[in-house]
Amino acid sequence: MSRTAIVTGSASGIGAAVAAALEKDGYTVAGLDISAAAPYVVDVSDPAAVDATVARVVADIGPVDAVVSAAGHYEMVPISDITRQQLHRMLRVHLGGLRNITRSVLPSMIERGTGSIIAITSELAIGGGDGDAHYAAAKGAIAALVEEEPAVKLPNVHLIQVPSTRAALAKLATHVPPNRRALIAVV
Repeated sequence: MSRTAIVTGSASGIGAAVAAALEKDGYTVAGLDISAAAPYVVDVSDPAAVDATVARVVADIGPVDAVVSAAGHYEMVPISDITRQQLHRMLRVHLGGLRNITRSVLPSMIERGTGSIIAITSELAIGGGDGDAHYAAAKGAIAALVEEEPAVKLPNVHLIQVPSTRAALAKLATHVPPNRRALIAVV
């Protein structure tokens, strides 16, 4: 039986690498991206568009077993120069994208009693960087959302955050309660 995974941000970077790895592991991958190169073109910051796209994936491939929320972008802007639009876009894509895809797939996962949602965060979520405060804030918000999500208490339904590097994973593990460390994995 084939397993279905959705990967947001699948047209490039971490999302493309994750999609390829999941396909190698036997998943049928539905790649979602704003780029026309993706099998499913969608702006993850648009909740209605995400709902419609997830419905198409389910109709085309079947129930979603796993999601990797990797959609995002990065820009370096000094905090004094971050515009309101830049801040809002960063939060809409990173945090809103995770919220939208989770909201679309989680009810089915809970009903079926199984599923994984993996959120790609960053080492910058912990301490920030130089000139990327709005990116660090978005990634920090993802980490906080995942840590507080009550769905992780459901058997066989996991919402996991994954930093983008192994070094960040080690750093993050020091901030995660021991009973949650088993849920952190590098994709």
